[in-house]
Amino acid sequence: MFLFTMHTPKLRQKMQALLAHRRLSSGSHRNSTLLLATLLLVVALSIVSAQPSGLRIVASADRTTSLSRHGITWYFDSEVEYGRFANGDYWVIGPVTIVDIDPPSVDDGGWVRNGSMLDPSPLDSQGWNSEPSAGGWSANNNVGRPNGQNLSSENPLVIDAGHTLASSKSTEPAGSRHANELMSVLTVLSERPPEGSFRPPYSRGHKRLLNTSDIDWSYWADRRADIKSGVLSSMPSMSALERRIERVWLTIGGTWTYQRLRPTANMPDYGRAIAEQLGEIALVLALGFERHEIETLMIRYLQIGIDMYGATIAAENEGNLFNVTSSFGPLWSGGGGITQGFKHPMVFAAIMFDDDDMKKYANAGGTRSYWDSPNWDQEPGYPIHTEESQFNYVQQEDIDMNVSPGYPQTMVGVPDRDGNFMTSPSGGTEYPWGGSYRTIVTNSIIGHVLAAHMMELKELWNWDAIFDQIDRWVQAAETGMDTGYVDPGGTHTRLHGTNGVLPFAWDMWEAYREDYSPVWPAGG
Repeated sequence: MFLFTMHTPKLRQKMQALLAHRRLSSGSHRNSTLLLATLLLVVALSIVSAQPSGLRIVASADRTTSLSRHGITWYFDSEVEYGRFANGDYWVIGPVTIVDIDPPSVDDGGWVRNGSMLDPSPLDSQGWNSEPSAGGWSANNNVGRPNGQNLSSENPLVIDAGHTLASSKSTEPAGSRHANELMSVLTVLSERPPEGSFRPPYSRGHKRLLNTSDIDWSYWADRRADIKSGVLSSMPSMSALERRIERVWLTIGGTWTYQRLRPTANMPDYGRAIAEQLGEIALVLALGFERHEIETLMIRYLQIGIDMYGATIAAENEGNLFNVTSSFGPLWSGGGGITQGFKHPMVFAAIMFDDDDMKKYANAGGTRSYWDSPNWDQEPGYPIHTEESQFNYVQQEDIDMNVSPGYPQTMVGVPDRDGNFMTSPSGGTEYPWGGSYRTIVTNSIIGHVLAAHMMELKELWNWDAIFDQIDRWVQAAETGMDTGYVDPGGTHTRLHGTNGVLPFAWDMWEAYREDYSPVWPAGG
């Protein structure tokens, strides 16, 4: 039986050319074998023509010579065994030899685009797009051009088991703000995974497989909240939320230039939008839907948590988890809105899988004076995400900075947000409510904080300052509590103006926050 795996237009062209060759070469002396082969090709062509464009027809359900996923196609030198993970991404049994990738990585007058990387990790220079504005380019890390040449059967890419290939389509034209339009990942395994396996993290080194059977659905069912009247009116549709996280959310590096590498067809580039969009999903997963209604969304959200867990381990293994002197920046840097929003998926996944190792990295360790610590990266129990690095309780060291405007003495012990509590005393340069990043960062994670309350993640998260400061922020905007500041005309512009809270997150906050005590400052 024939095995047809190429896209329909390419397959049709190749078959038609073969038919023409057969006619010319056979003349009037067709023998029965040639006639049979020709008839079989004609039948195959008619079958393919009747299929929707792009459909691959295979003689076996688990062997193919090419795979396509979200705009990327990988072509192999021979049949490979393949399948899908729980989130839909492909795996293949390795080693595999790739002879072509569509779109191909090409050198267009010095601009190398559509690159591919193996196991992209936080310390890596990127190999997807050589455009200078993309930042951090290394031709050696673009495995889509082995030996600096076009990929082909004579110059193939051989991948052993235990690796993940992340292939891209670059944004055109050169010089665009966003370097990558889309990405897809292909995982090479040594053996067929159990049915229901999640894709392992795309980062280097950590490829442990979790499974849908590991999900603690009873934990979720016991804590999901009854759906209150009116809260669904501002909720995005379930299908829209599922599409939002269908593709891989891939991020490396911690500086502002690296946000340009995030593929725009897959995910937002800026941390504010990342936090907002994931926050809405976190809230939906805390509501009282039936399992069958949210199972797809749950699996895709947990996959993001797995990926962030893997990236965190890779950063730790390579000395970049909290390396503020690295040219790549710490993986989850503070100081603004670049990398926020990735913490909740990892905390949620740690709870839903009841996974001790994942919990170790989800636990931020409580409040400490990090600028006094000589060993920031010795043991779990330290802030590793933007959320922790920008939220803390004001300490005497902050007061003693004597900056302008600066914290008054009465702020000692009060939660607040500032650029980077992680590395040095803040001093209160944005006190009481100044600074655009205060608004951007705080408003965008309101959904994460509420969802954590609802799913009882606060204890594991173990960074009370972020929870208390969100309460304080909302109360101050509404009543002027402890600051004297009230939004003009009672319109709460800090909450609902530019960079304001998304409507669904706000409706959920109004409907559910008081159901989960304590609310700061009463016992908070």
